[in-house]
Amino acid sequence: MKKIMLSMFCIFLLVGCSTKQENITIKKNNNQETVDLKVGFGLHHIEDGYNFDGKDVDINYDYEVVGRDANFGLMIFINGIPQMIKHEDKESLVYTFKGKKDTNKTEHVSIMPNTGSKGDHLYMHAFLIADYEIVDSLKQLTNKQHMMACGTTFIDIHQDTANNPIDLNNNYDLIDYTSDLLKHDEEGYFDNNLLIQFPNNLEGNFKKNKPITIKMSGISDNYILWVLEDLKPVSSYHIELPKNKSAVLSYKPGNKTKNVKAIAIPLSSNLPEESTSLVVK
Repeated sequence: MKKIMLSMFCIFLLVGCSTKQENITIKKNNNQETVDLKVGFGLHHIEDGYNFDGKDVDINYDYEVVGRDANFGLMIFINGIPQMIKHEDKESLVYTFKGKKDTNKTEHVSIMPNTGSKGDHLYMHAFLIADYEIVDSLKQLTNKQHMMACGTTFIDIHQDTANNPIDLNNNYDLIDYTSDLLKHDEEGYFDNNLLIQFPNNLEGNFKKNKPITIKMSGISDNYILWVLEDLKPVSSYHIELPKNKSAVLSYKPGNKTKNVKAIAIPLSSNLPEESTSLVVK
């Protein structure tokens, strides 16, 4: 299957990640345009981590945009659970903002952790989604296109949180690697990667009122898999993925949903190089 690949590399000063699109045609406002977009992203204090003492946790991050304007959505997870992000007088699970081309800026947000008890040392991940409003025109997205992770940091919980429960679905099957995955892994690909696929939607599209098959293969770990509909996290699964096995589940999106994204958050310190995927209506 033909793939649109994005190269990922670290920005050492930001302790973050960067991604680049080259000659990808995006349909926007009914016009075809060829884009060359490069985005850098990184949290501050990723090596030192963060602390929760009962007050909002302040988080600064850097981003850089080269090539053209882009729209972004920021998500922050603690122990696999999405956090409500506060910016000025607004709160949301996905903080959206516009990035002007050829800019390098620092943004400030805060969170009030919704999971953890006093004494916990929990892992935290941040993801930046690019072009969230026009991804419904891209095809065959199987890797981390349009989404960058800044790696793993941590937060020490010094005071009990609200510990809001989430409904984790455990309804999935484990199957052996199929022949295409065995070939994919000949060079040890799954030693460092988690591949999320939509095997019944190989062209990157799904149909109204039809279920979507989601397939996870790669690094053995415990994960919380989040399904996002139009950039909103709507369903979560706790998946224990053994070595050399794929987890397969069926998901039916809403009638008005335009795109479905899957994000897998590891419950260990390891963040696979690939951990997201997308299909569109």
